[in-house]
Amino acid sequence: MHQDWGVSGRAEELELLTSLLAGGGTGALVVGEEGVGKSRLLDEVGQRLDGADVVVIPITATPGSALLPLGSLAQLMPVGSTSTGLPVLPVLRQSITDRSDGRRPVLVVDDVHHLDDASAVLVNQLVTNGDVGLVASQTAGTIAPEPVARLWQDGVVDRLDLAPLGRDHVAELAEAIAGSPLDALSLELVWDTTEGNALFVREVLMAARESGNLVVENGVAAIRSVPATAPRLVDFVRHRIGDLDEAASEALLLVAVGEPLGPGELPERVTSELLARLDASGLIATSQDWRRVVIRLVHPLFGEVLRAAASPLQLQQVHRELAAAVRECGARRRYDHLRLAHWSVAGQVPVERDLLLEAARTARFSQDMDLARDLAESAWQALQDFETGELLADIYYELGDTAAASALRPNWAATAESDDERIRVEINSAITHFWKRGDEPASSEALARAEALAPSEWREEATAVRSLLLAAQGRATESVALAEPLADRPPDRVLIQAAMALTHAYRTLGRSEDAVSVCDRALAAYAELGEQIALITMRVLGVGRTVALAETGRLADAEDEASRSMQLCRTEGEIGGIGLAALVHGWVQFMQGRLRSAQRAMRLAESSFVQTGHLGMQQWAQIALALACATTGDGAAAQAWLDRIDEAGPHPADLFGAALARARAWTAMSQGDPEGARALLERGADERAEVHDVQGELACLYDLARLGGAEACEERMRATAARCQGVLAEAMATHVTGMATGQAALLGEAADELADIGALLWAAEAAYAAADAARKEGDPRMAAHWSRVATEWRGACETAVTPGLVADLAPVPLTRREREVAILAAGGLPAREIGERLYVSRRTVESHLARIYGKLGISSRSELAALLNDPQD
Repeated sequence: MHQDWGVSGRAEELELLTSLLAGGGTGALVVGEEGVGKSRLLDEVGQRLDGADVVVIPITATPGSALLPLGSLAQLMPVGSTSTGLPVLPVLRQSITDRSDGRRPVLVVDDVHHLDDASAVLVNQLVTNGDVGLVASQTAGTIAPEPVARLWQDGVVDRLDLAPLGRDHVAELAEAIAGSPLDALSLELVWDTTEGNALFVREVLMAARESGNLVVENGVAAIRSVPATAPRLVDFVRHRIGDLDEAASEALLLVAVGEPLGPGELPERVTSELLARLDASGLIATSQDWRRVVIRLVHPLFGEVLRAAASPLQLQQVHRELAAAVRECGARRRYDHLRLAHWSVAGQVPVERDLLLEAARTARFSQDMDLARDLAESAWQALQDFETGELLADIYYELGDTAAASALRPNWAATAESDDERIRVEINSAITHFWKRGDEPASSEALARAEALAPSEWREEATAVRSLLLAAQGRATESVALAEPLADRPPDRVLIQAAMALTHAYRTLGRSEDAVSVCDRALAAYAELGEQIALITMRVLGVGRTVALAETGRLADAEDEASRSMQLCRTEGEIGGIGLAALVHGWVQFMQGRLRSAQRAMRLAESSFVQTGHLGMQQWAQIALALACATTGDGAAAQAWLDRIDEAGPHPADLFGAALARARAWTAMSQGDPEGARALLERGADERAEVHDVQGELACLYDLARLGGAEACEERMRATAARCQGVLAEAMATHVTGMATGQAALLGEAADELADIGALLWAAEAAYAAADAARKEGDPRMAAHWSRVATEWRGACETAVTPGLVADLAPVPLTRREREVAILAAGGLPAREIGERLYVSRRTVESHLARIYGKLGISSRSELAALLNDPQD
């Protein structure tokens, strides 16, 4: 683990402070919560300033130095000078002048609120008189000495409020500390635990390392739980809490276990005076929620450590006291039934079975699946009935606990008293076998048993579920035949299931606009029914709509929906929803050409699906990652994902079948096998056509054209695009025709259309090709135009490496074969190996390289690699 890391997420503040003081500005006061990185920021500013024109004089104020007159500035005073009777300011000014040796002195004062009064007066005078510059830090909520406070109040120095780090900057800091990027779920855990506090991020990761809780595998770091019992973290939190008497310690543990709480929900011995003392000490935070005061610990990390440090008997007693307090208050608030049930179970207090069931249902739809499982299992132990078994089976499904689900199902099925209840058992069995086990035959058999029972709405739902699973398999025409008759009905669960099936089936058939429309009907029905009736969240329902929007060419709308869905899932802690939302968000970003962002989202999706045991969607995320990695030229990473897919074996959910063919092709291309890549795409297009996957066939043909097969597939591409709804398919077809014919006008038209859609990687490729074509047509003005906009669009594509981005690097355009040789040579392959991969002789490769060097005006492979990586240099 790295011990020396830079300042993450503070580039703007660093630039502001450095330029202010280097340019002769008076200075600034940096204010922020403890641990947000004020001291580290000041250190970095000092390092940047210290040099030929500025001398940095560091001063650290402490509670101890505040007790002594001039305690903080004593280090600057000559020995014995304070006892000479001379005025202190001239002596201090001369001492600083001597240290400065003609340079401008800048005082860097950490924790300025701990300055003693005499030092504060002198700092004020030095800064006000222009003798020194100043950059100082102050912890939010503290009171700085009046002379220091006057500096920013009177406008002598600026005030800079330092907020906690954002999520992306936490990821950057965590990678710097751990030495490897955190996987997506670990990043979520660190973010939730630290709330962007840089010091807490460091301590959590260092404690994880020291306790063996941080694992680095394949270049990615993982931490699955907060190391709340690690000595380093325990000491860190205890130091901040300080020494407390017994009453305060007990009160703090009660808040840690029960938060958020109102004062009336605590035992009587926790008095208002005691709470006020904890508040004043900065250990709890209070806020007003309408007429109710809400109490929490000041930081989530404190709660993690306090709860972990408590003994089982202590926790049991705390839960009992909290349950008793809520019961005494009448359990009037919205979630009091959930808290009462939870605390009663944890405190081993008898609780009514109906309360357990109601609380378990609330926890399930609040996405607290672990708590929901505990409560539902307690309810099941109290009474084994159908309703409780159904809820518990649903919770096991969400948790991915297929073993527990299998063990439960026979006993649950034994409680079914009607055909409708038997159908509901079979539906649960079907979706569990399909998604969580990848066992399509067992899933189909369960649905067949359901469909053999008496006609009812529940039997119709079994048919709707079958249509949805058929759509997931890519069997779109079969899915549509079953789902369309079920979609024309008043709002109910059957309509929602059928509409979901049609959303995915219509997309597969190229009917993306129809997919958006039918999904809108399902969302309207959902709004009437609510989640607890539909048993499907709005985020899950909307993912098909988001992808359909992207496929019609409405990428901006798709990006907005994906971002909104991602934020909602994170807010509500919906792990399964986070996986789907992240996968869709990553896919939209991939289509936009934002490849690094896409990979981050896809890794989050993959981690989420691993956590919930969702094998089918986990494989979708792995396919998407393989394709994204290969498109950046990272063939090794792409191959690693493909190896994992192959090791797991095929899953019946085949919606990403075309993406898998594309991933294999782009991986072959990144590994220097363009002929093999084109063959894979030709086969992929044929396979997609056989199963009526029009959208997948279109994607394979488009990639085939982008990898040099435009002339061979142009006519088929046109015919396939004509069967797809939306402007994107039309723009892709225009691009392919332009590549096949070499017409600058067509390529330019495609570039503009793709850029308007937001597909900037494809737009950049089309624009580079348009520049090449314009040169061939003798139009240097248009060649320069398309070269300029292509370079601009490529800059937004985050490390994409495709043959289409190589086309415009030379005054005389490179041929397709020369581009292939250039990419392989830039990757470090020797001429012999390049020849083997392209089925040409070594001498032919060397001839190609000589022509490439001449066209590009370079003389070495290193120059070629640098040029391909950054064509703007």
